[in-house]
Amino acid sequence: PADEAALAAARGAVVVLGTVFGDGLRNAELVLPVTNMAEENGTYVNRDRRLQRYHQAKSQPGMARPAWWVAGEVLAGSGPSPSAPSTAAEAFALLGERWPVFAGLTYGDLGFTGRVLGEAAARALAPSGGEAAR
Repeated sequence: PADEAALAAARGAVVVLGTVFGDGLRNAELVLPVTNMAEENGTYVNRDRRLQRYHQAKSQPGMARPAWWVAGEVLAGSGPSPSAPSTAAEAFALLGERWPVFAGLTYGDLGFTGRVLGEAAARALAPSGGEAAR
Protein backbone atom coordinates (compact mmCIF):
# COMPACT_ATOMS: atom_id res chain seq x y z
CA PRO A 1 0.00 0.00 0.00
CA ALA A 2 2.78 2.50 0.84
CA ASP A 3 4.49 1.66 -2.45
CA GLU A 4 1.21 2.19 -4.29
CA ALA A 5 0.82 5.62 -2.68
CA ALA A 6 4.38 6.57 -3.63
CA LEU A 7 3.78 5.50 -7.22
CA ALA A 8 0.54 7.44 -7.39
CA ALA A 9 2.28 10.55 -6.01
CA ALA A 10 5.00 10.23 -8.66
CA ARG A 11 2.50 10.18 -11.53
CA GLY A 12 4.12 11.71 -14.58
CA ALA A 13 7.62 10.83 -13.43
CA VAL A 14 7.56 7.02 -13.44
CA VAL A 15 9.54 5.29 -16.18
CA VAL A 16 9.89 1.52 -16.00
CA LEU A 17 12.46 -0.69 -17.72
CA GLY A 18 11.39 -4.26 -17.08
CA THR A 19 11.32 -7.84 -18.25
CA VAL A 20 8.02 -8.84 -16.62
CA PHE A 21 5.15 -6.42 -16.22
CA GLY A 22 2.41 -6.66 -13.62
CA ASP A 23 -0.43 -4.61 -12.18
CA GLY A 24 1.97 -2.28 -10.34
CA LEU A 25 2.80 -0.52 -13.59
CA ARG A 26 -0.54 1.21 -14.03
CA ASN A 27 1.00 4.48 -12.73
CA ALA A 28 3.90 4.42 -15.19
CA GLU A 29 4.01 7.09 -17.87
CA LEU A 30 6.50 5.14 -19.95
CA VAL A 31 7.18 1.39 -19.98
CA LEU A 32 10.19 0.09 -21.90
CA PRO A 33 10.62 -3.67 -22.37
CA VAL A 34 14.18 -4.85 -21.73
CA THR A 35 15.78 -8.25 -22.07
CA ASN A 36 16.79 -10.51 -19.21
CA MET A 37 20.24 -12.08 -18.76
CA ALA A 38 19.38 -15.08 -20.93
CA GLU A 39 18.43 -12.79 -23.82
CA GLU A 40 21.51 -10.53 -23.94
CA ASN A 41 25.28 -10.33 -23.58
CA GLY A 42 26.69 -8.50 -20.58
CA THR A 43 28.84 -8.49 -17.46
CA TYR A 44 28.25 -8.79 -13.74
CA VAL A 45 30.30 -8.79 -10.54
CA ASN A 46 29.58 -11.74 -8.25
CA ARG A 47 29.76 -11.74 -4.45
CA ASP A 48 33.42 -12.81 -4.58
CA ARG A 49 34.27 -9.68 -6.63
CA ARG A 50 34.79 -11.69 -9.80
CA LEU A 51 33.88 -9.64 -12.88
CA GLN A 52 32.46 -12.04 -15.46
CA ARG A 53 30.76 -12.03 -18.83
CA TYR A 54 27.54 -13.79 -19.67
CA HIS A 55 26.33 -14.68 -23.13
CA GLN A 56 22.97 -14.59 -24.88
CA ALA A 57 21.30 -18.00 -24.68
CA LYS A 58 18.01 -17.29 -26.44
CA SER A 59 16.40 -14.74 -28.73
CA GLN A 60 15.04 -11.51 -27.31
CA PRO A 61 11.24 -11.35 -27.34
CA GLY A 62 9.30 -8.81 -29.38
CA MET A 63 10.59 -5.26 -29.06
CA ALA A 64 12.69 -5.91 -25.92
CA ARG A 65 16.24 -4.58 -26.02
CA PRO A 66 19.12 -4.83 -23.54
CA ALA A 67 18.91 -2.25 -20.73
CA TRP A 68 22.37 -0.91 -21.66
CA TRP A 69 21.06 -0.24 -25.19
CA VAL A 70 17.89 1.51 -23.95
CA ALA A 71 19.87 3.66 -21.50
CA GLY A 72 22.38 4.56 -24.21
CA GLU A 73 19.63 5.63 -26.60
CA VAL A 74 17.98 7.78 -23.93
CA LEU A 75 21.29 9.46 -23.06
CA ALA A 76 22.21 10.00 -26.71
CA GLY A 77 18.87 11.72 -27.27
CA SER A 78 19.14 13.95 -24.20
CA GLY A 79 21.83 16.32 -25.40
CA PRO A 80 25.52 16.52 -26.19
CA SER A 81 27.02 13.17 -25.27
CA PRO A 82 28.82 10.33 -26.94
CA SER A 83 26.77 8.23 -29.30
CA ALA A 84 24.83 5.30 -27.89
CA PRO A 85 26.75 2.02 -27.64
CA SER A 86 25.85 -0.55 -30.28
CA THR A 87 27.31 -3.59 -28.52
CA ALA A 88 27.62 -4.84 -24.95
CA ALA A 89 31.41 -4.46 -25.28
CA GLU A 90 30.99 -0.76 -26.16
CA ALA A 91 28.63 -0.29 -23.21
CA PHE A 92 31.23 -1.93 -20.94
CA ALA A 93 33.92 0.43 -22.28
CA LEU A 94 31.68 3.41 -21.43
CA LEU A 95 31.23 1.98 -17.94
CA GLY A 96 35.02 2.03 -17.59
CA GLU A 97 35.01 5.75 -18.37
CA ARG A 98 32.61 6.39 -15.48
CA TRP A 99 33.82 3.86 -12.89
CA PRO A 100 37.62 3.71 -12.39
CA VAL A 101 37.35 0.15 -11.07
CA PHE A 102 36.54 -0.97 -14.64
CA ALA A 103 38.89 1.46 -16.42
CA GLY A 104 41.21 -0.17 -18.93
CA LEU A 105 39.42 -3.52 -18.88
CA THR A 106 37.92 -4.96 -22.06
CA TYR A 107 35.71 -7.92 -22.82
CA GLY A 108 38.80 -9.70 -24.12
CA ASP A 109 40.53 -9.25 -20.74
CA LEU A 110 37.75 -11.16 -18.99
CA GLY A 111 38.12 -14.37 -20.99
CA PHE A 112 36.21 -17.46 -19.87
CA THR A 113 36.76 -17.16 -16.11
CA GLY A 114 36.59 -13.40 -15.60
CA ARG A 115 38.82 -11.33 -13.35
CA VAL A 116 38.81 -10.87 -9.58
CA LEU A 117 38.59 -7.20 -8.61
CA GLY A 118 40.51 -5.90 -5.57
CA GLU A 119 39.24 -4.70 -2.20
CA ALA A 120 39.07 -1.12 -3.47
CA ALA A 121 36.68 -2.34 -6.15
CA ALA A 122 34.50 -4.01 -3.56
CA ARG A 123 34.22 -0.75 -1.63
CA ALA A 124 33.51 1.24 -4.81
CA LEU A 125 30.75 -1.15 -5.85
CA ALA A 126 29.11 -1.49 -2.42
CA PRO A 127 25.62 -0.03 -2.04
CA SER A 128 25.68 3.48 -0.59
CA GLY A 129 26.05 3.28 3.16
CA GLY A 130 26.57 -0.47 3.05
CA GLU A 131 29.44 -2.88 3.12
CA ALA A 132 30.71 -4.86 0.19
CA ALA A 133 29.61 -8.48 0.06
CA ARG A 134 32.17 -11.13 0.95
